Formats: sequence, C-alpha cells, structure tokens
Amino acid sequence: MTRLNLRILSAFAAFVFILFASFAYSQEAAPEFDSSLLNLPEDRDASFYRESFEKLTAGAHDVLHTTKSFPDLVRDITPFAASAKVVFERLASSTDEEDVACCGQAFDLYVICLALGDRTDEINAFLTSDAVANHPTLADKAKKTLAGGEQILSRFKITLGMLTPFDYACKREDGEAIRNFSVLIVEQAKTVDWLVDELDYVVSHTAYHDEKFAQELCEKIFAEFADAQDAKRRELREKIAKALEEYKRSLEAEERYENLMGNEILLEGLLLDTTELDWSSYRGKVTLVALGAFKFDVFPATFPKLLQFYRQYHDSGFETLIYCADFDMDYVQDFQDEVKLPWKIACRRRNQECKEAGGKEYVSPFEYYRLVDSILKPRFILVDRDGKVLSVEAQKGDRLEKLLQKEFPEVKEPSQETIDACQIAVDALFKRLTKPYEDALKKNSKDYEALHHMAHVVESFGRKEEAFEMTKKAFEMAPKDVELLNCMAFQLATNPDDSVRDGKRALEYAERAARMSEYEVHYILDTLAAAYAEVGDFENAVKWAKKALRLATLEGLDIDELQSYQDAVKLYNNKKPRRGE
Repeated sequence: MTRLNLRILSAFAAFVFILFASFAYSQEAAPEFDSSLLNLPEDRDASFYRESFEKLTAGAHDVLHTTKSFPDLVRDITPFAASAKVVFERLASSTDEEDVACCGQAFDLYVICLALGDRTDEINAFLTSDAVANHPTLADKAKKTLAGGEQILSRFKITLGMLTPFDYACKREDGEAIRNFSVLIVEQAKTVDWLVDELDYVVSHTAYHDEKFAQELCEKIFAEFADAQDAKRRELREKIAKALEEYKRSLEAEERYENLMGNEILLEGLLLDTTELDWSSYRGKVTLVALGAFKFDVFPATFPKLLQFYRQYHDSGFETLIYCADFDMDYVQDFQDEVKLPWKIACRRRNQECKEAGGKEYVSPFEYYRLVDSILKPRFILVDRDGKVLSVEAQKGDRLEKLLQKEFPEVKEPSQETIDACQIAVDALFKRLTKPYEDALKKNSKDYEALHHMAHVVESFGRKEEAFEMTKKAFEMAPKDVELLNCMAFQLATNPDDSVRDGKRALEYAERAARMSEYEVHYILDTLAAAYAEVGDFENAVKWAKKALRLATLEGLDIDELQSYQDAVKLYNNKKPRRGE
C-alpha cells in the first residue's frame, strides 16, 4: 500500500487511492452487489446517500480488486459515475461532518470513473461547476487537478487503472490479469517517463508469479527500448539484458529441480568443519536432506521432530544431512557445539569461502536447484537407498512420517547409543530454543509475547499440556491480544480433552479475534468455524470455514497447507466438531 501512495504525487491522487484502500481489508464476506445502486434517486435524505455510497464504494473497490484487464475495468467502473455524482450533488451543501466526508469521496469516485474512460471534457466541466467551485473543502483540490491538466489525469489513469489493478492481481495470484496489466504498463512506459521507474517492480512481481512470462516481458522491454535515446531507458535496457541472463540460469535450475523426482540429486560442498562432503557414503541408506538456515527459528523448530525420526529409524538404515544457508559460520558452530546434533552439516558459506580463497568451486543445491526459498522456509528432500529422490517437499504435513513408514515396514529397536545421542541433542536443543524467552521473562515477568512464543517452542517438543498452560498464563496477562485470543479459542474448541473444551468461551474469544482482525485473517476464521462447530452451529461453521479457505487460497498457501481447510469444510458439512491431536 505504501508504495502506491508514494507514486501518487498530487494530494488529490492520494485521496483517490485512500478511497479504495480503505475498503481493501475491512470487508467481511462481500455481499452480492445491488445493481440498483447504479441508478440512485434524487429525492432521499442524507443518510440514504451515505449508506448507499458505502455500498457503492465497496462495489467499485470489488471491480478494481478483481478486474482482469483495462477494458474490463473501464466497462465495469463507468456505470458507477452517475450515482457518485448524485451523491456529491445531494450532499454538497451539507455542513454535517459525515456528509462532508462522504461528499468528498463521491467527488473522488466520480473523477476516477471519468478519468479511466478519458472523459476529459466532462471532468473539466465538473471541476469548474458552481457546486465544486463553492465547496469549502473540494474547491482547492479541483484547482490543483485543473492546474495539472492532462498530465495529472494521465497519472490517475495509469496509477489507478493499471498499476493498482496489477498490485491486486499479484495479491490474488491471477496470472491472466498479471500478464494483461504488465504488458499494458510496459507499452505505456514507452512514452510516459515517470512510469519507467515502475518497470523494475512490475517485472520482479511478474517473475514471482510466472517467471517464464517475466522473461517474455523483459524481452519486450528490451525490444521496445531498442532505440531509446534517454539515459533512463538505456540504463533500464542494460539492466534488463542482465536480468534475461539471470532468468535463463534460473529457468535451467528450475528445470533441474522439476526433474529431481526419481533421479539422483547432486550434492557436494564443504562441511562445517571444512572437510569435504562425501555424498557417496550415504548410498545404501534412506537419507533426509534438510535445507534451511539456523539463524531463522523456523528451521531449528523442525529439529525435535527430525530427532524423533532419527531415533526411531537410524539403526534401520536412516540418515540425516543438514545443508545450511547461513552466512554466519560462528553462529552455526556455536549452535552445534551446544546442541550436538548427531548429523553432518554442509554449509553454503563454507563453499563460498573456499572459492574466495582461490580453492575449488562447489555447486550449492540452493542455486543449482533454485532452492533459495529454503533459506526462509525449510525444505526436506528424501532420498532412497539408491540415491534417487523420493520427495522434494517431505517437510509438508505428515508426508515425511508416511514415507518413512513405507520405507521401513520393519523397524529395529534403537541402540542405546542412538537413544543417548538423540536425548542429549533434544535436551540441549530445548534449552537453546527456550533460553531467549526465559531471559526476556527474567527481565520482565509480564512479557506475554515472550511467554506465548515460548509456548510454541515447548509444543514443538510434544509437550502440549505444558505449552497450553503457558498460553493460558500469557492470555491472563494480555486478554485483548488477538493472537492469544485465537490460540485460546482454538484450544477451547478443539482440545481432545473433554475437561478442557468450552464451546461457549471458545466462540466468545473467536468472535472477538475475528472482529479485531476485521474478518480477513484465514487462520482466525478457521478457529471461528471450529468454535461454531463445537457449540453445534454447523451452518455458521461451514460459512466461516469456506471463507477461511478462500482467504488462504488468495494468500497463496499451497495444496498441502490448504488441505486442513478443505477437511474442515467437509467435517462441518457432516455435522462433526473438530478435534486436535
């Protein structure tokens, strides 16, 4: 949102954007738009126009939020102009604070509709009308807009008709709309100088959703600016040329990744102790390659589960290899010295240090298979005894557990050596991961956020009852915290212990959390659905479970992550409450 506000240099354009932005995250499940609002009568009282305009603006925002192309946007937004003008005219003479605010928004919406349709003469006539010229707050805005002339109207059209819909298309991951608007923006940038500065953003966000199309977009920019004489476009063309080379390498890496299943993975490099990784020594074992960064807690948080699997399957032929992306080797060494993980740790940074010193150049899986996202989100690759990849995303759900059960139908009892090694690591890991929060609580015993975070860590070690007690204590400290409200509601709605569940309180907390998050956070609505199910209101449970699923889908959660939301909808449709583990 901030990036768009900064683009719009005039005060009027900032107001225009705020008009739509105010509805971007505040709506509950959007009701079907009432088309009669596009033809408002002219003989009602002020409250009628205020209420009608709120619905009208929500409908206009929905058009902006969901449009797939600029022609569609112009076609769908134009009908809003007539009613926006009626609202403005009916409220223009009022001095009531609410009426003045609504009148100003109607002014903005009317000008937006006309600007998107290139109806310049109508805009000029409106801005010079007596109703506008005599308005106490809008007259100055109108003068600034008139002074800007075609240039400012062109900026409205491009910003609100192309860049803003492009942003929304990226948010909802609408490939068709992303392609339509990105191409249009590139074409406009041939003649609009200020828009050239936006092309970096457009290309990078297009690449995030569709790298192959981003490459085509770069080729288009490269061709369109071939004869450019100005320094800005020449500089961009040079940058695009480098980007095309990077896209080529990136797509090659992506292709290697896509072909990993059922094939051998290339793993080489230096270990934490600077010795060379001998990947061939893992042949004959089922091996989990865990990629991530120690510096980000989300990676170490997976270790308790991995240690559990290692204890269970190691003596039957299971091994684990860490490949870390951390830059700070001292941090990783300190972690390993303290925790003593029973696995070897290969390091991307050690490879870089070797190259910088003029030594051998190793291939890192983070670059070779384009797994740089694993720096923030751990990735588990499971490899069979013959070195062939069984799964490239074994970290998802219970996939790793099921794969190991399949690979090891018969499991040997773990040796005492394995049990001891795992227990030492678990104890040390628990101490290391909880220490920052314990230190924070020593400084401030009422630091509810530290206590809440520590509860999550404790739960990752399977100590669910202890974690719940910590959550309850944190909630007592901060009963208005939305995350704690949600956690408490979820436990009270789904805990398998009958003595813990309390549907009435769960619903109370869940409704408060949903209101505080304006009904726009998928996991909070998931809790709200569970709470309704617990009190036997399955109609509302299904309603909110479906909205949670829709929001989670829009946010880009993958298929595995969406599965629990889909399962919840089915569960409530079958009139069954939800139960945790």
